[in-house]
Amino acid sequence: MFSQVSSQFKTIPAPAADLTGRTAIVTGSNVGLGLEASRYFAKLGCDRIVLACRDLKKAEAARKAILSSVSSSDSSSTSAIQPAPEVLVWHLDLADFDNVKAFAARAAKELDRVDFFMANASVASAKRQYAEAAGGWEMQLAVNVISTFLLNILMLPVLRETGRKFAVTPRLVVTASFGAFLSFFTERTAPNIFQALNENGSIVDRYNTTKLLQVIATKHLAVASRASGRGDVVINCLHPGVCRTELFRFVPFPLSIPFNAAMLLFGRSADMGARTLMAAALSDESDEANATHGRFMSDGLVAEFPPIMAGDEGEQMQVRVWEELLEILDGIVPGISRTI
Repeated sequence: MFSQVSSQFKTIPAPAADLTGRTAIVTGSNVGLGLEASRYFAKLGCDRIVLACRDLKKAEAARKAILSSVSSSDSSSTSAIQPAPEVLVWHLDLADFDNVKAFAARAAKELDRVDFFMANASVASAKRQYAEAAGGWEMQLAVNVISTFLLNILMLPVLRETGRKFAVTPRLVVTASFGAFLSFFTERTAPNIFQALNENGSIVDRYNTTKLLQVIATKHLAVASRASGRGDVVINCLHPGVCRTELFRFVPFPLSIPFNAAMLLFGRSADMGARTLMAAALSDESDEANATHGRFMSDGLVAEFPPIMAGDEGEQMQVRVWEELLEILDGIVPGISRTI
């Protein structure tokens, strides 16, 4: 915890790259980290950015803000003015499996390429809710884990086709959290881990546990996708730092008072947090020691996995999580695990 508090004050370098001609999809991009990452993609020259959001009204406001900031930056530059990117607003509701499937199908049909897929959207809640349109799973489990990796796997063929067609290495980036290190994950010894999570009446540890499951699933998806030989996509996940965004708006009064005070003192800005997302998206994979594929990142650098994943017991737990998740996903889209 001390190292995490001190890291909050680190300055993450602003991204620098020429992304002319590229296309990026960012989920949860109407506010916070997703919005700022989308803004960076626009400033770095992406031809097209898709804002994948549940709230279309907020997403439209974000689209206008991105275009305005790119226009302002161009007008103040002495270099040639770049054409404005195409910023699209697409509906994505991770609490609805049918919507997730429709989104992936739309991307495959309407986009000629997808170079970056940023799985940034997550939900945090102090209340127990169920996503009826997502199999009746507990909301945080449904959105942060099941739907997120349903969409990640459905997007793999689109990313791979981009790599083959344009001779590039596409990226799939998952915004996880240091919360993965704080999870007790007491359900890990249950006969059926996901069912135990769904039935547990307490969700005190739920957000942290879903972030741990994201890290585990990212690691195993990366290994499985490369082993398939179907095409290279760099897959990684990251901790963006504790950021002053709307993610923790659920904290109730009066706990919100000390929480908001701590955020003002230690919280990173959304811009600084978004730089960690861009570091994951633009990582240099030629340096094997610092290659990010299948790895966890913090402060824009490769970091260690949570200790709960270590050792034989940790490995066995990871395999169980991954196999159970694939079984759930195969129940939603039959045979999806064979496409990895």
